Amino acid sequence: MPEQLTLTYPARHEAIALRKPSRAIQVKAQWSLHQRRTANVFFWWALKHERRRGVFHIPVRLFCDLMGYSTNNYAQIRQSIADMENCRVRWGLIDDDVDLAAEADTGYVVFFPRALYSRGFITYSIESGVYEHLLEPDMFEILNLYEQKQVSTVHALSLWENCSRYRGVGGSGWIPLEVFRALMGVDHNPTYDAFKHLNNKIIKPSARQITERTSIRVTPEFWRRGRTVTHVRFKVEDNPDFKGPSLRSSKKATTGPSQPDCDRGPVYDALRNHGIDDRGASQIMRVHDDDYIKANLAWTRDAVERGGVETPSGLAIWALNNDKAGHQWATEKKQREAARTQAEADELREEANTRREAEAFLDYRIEQALAGLDDEETEKLYSAFEAWLDTRTPNPLRYIRSEAAIKAVRKTEFRAYMDEAVLPSPSQADQRRFLSNTKPTE
Repeated sequence: MPEQLTLTYPARHEAIALRKPSRAIQVKAQWSLHQRRTANVFFWWALKHERRRGVFHIPVRLFCDLMGYSTNNYAQIRQSIADMENCRVRWGLIDDDVDLAAEADTGYVVFFPRALYSRGFITYSIESGVYEHLLEPDMFEILNLYEQKQVSTVHALSLWENCSRYRGVGGSGWIPLEVFRALMGVDHNPTYDAFKHLNNKIIKPSARQITERTSIRVTPEFWRRGRTVTHVRFKVEDNPDFKGPSLRSSKKATTGPSQPDCDRGPVYDALRNHGIDDRGASQIMRVHDDDYIKANLAWTRDAVERGGVETPSGLAIWALNNDKAGHQWATEKKQREAARTQAEADELREEANTRREAEAFLDYRIEQALAGLDDEETEKLYSAFEAWLDTRTPNPLRYIRSEAAIKAVRKTEFRAYMDEAVLPSPSQADQRRFLSNTKPTE
């Protein structure tokens, strides 16, 4: 018998929020409609009693209300629960870039290894790794359990969950058809290998049902290579025709220290729709004004529309933290570029100064060496220099006709010859002494 619980039963027509990890939405599983609804109810109840680790007990009457059962059909309840124990799930199909062609069983888990019905309660457990991710998800979506009761096919329910995470950002990224078939649970059915059947029996009916019965509108778009459809994505918009209870209206009606004032409700909703929880949204609104938040969320939507973004929620948080669209970020970027340009200029200037000092010191050493030679020694030195030039391949003087150019090249080569073949290696002390004697006085 489960321990005594303090129960608060939500009204049958009340919006009920489930914070579901994105990886648990992007699953490959042969679930029925009742099983997928059951998983969401189990997750919701576990989050409400997250301190009760291990085993959870949900009253059957509450379970039936959340599932949308009009009567207590105990045979159906028992069957749905029994099926949950045997259903293996491969999760995180999009975020984890799963190789669907792999034959290995890696990546599969049983979400609910134990589930049974007894004495007015359903007792179940959640796999430990799944439960830890449920408590602290990397990315999540806020789902309305009232809306899941309005959807009557498992394909529409799966598509609704996968599209809800893109509310407020315009739509999903491009999904390969093989991944989409796995998300819909039909990748094992050869009937849906043909796009015509996939579109007519799953995509169109599911999108139409979501638009007619939930708070979002879903419009499919297709990417073709030649005449073959290879990818699908979904445009996601708020549905103004939805008349049922929504999470948006319930949030606005809620009062408390963490709720925004009424004038900032749309900004709060936009943050929540990007997957940011209540505490995070309230903290962002305390730190930043509405224009800052709107600008960075607009930047996020533009990035999503350009494609290649699989987790818009994470991108929105990153943009808000780094002010990707604001003046502060642009100003800091200009400052960084100016500092880098100045550092490069200083480095070039330092290199030029070092090179000039080295050349001046070499000229001084050559001058000192030549001053100590008589005419015969000087003639021998220049003869050795000519021989050294002949050993160069090629001799640069052989290809120059201009007398001025020959004079300049000969001077440069003579300095190199003296440095490499004649003068002893200088000490750093000699160079410092020379530089200190030649440094101009102020």
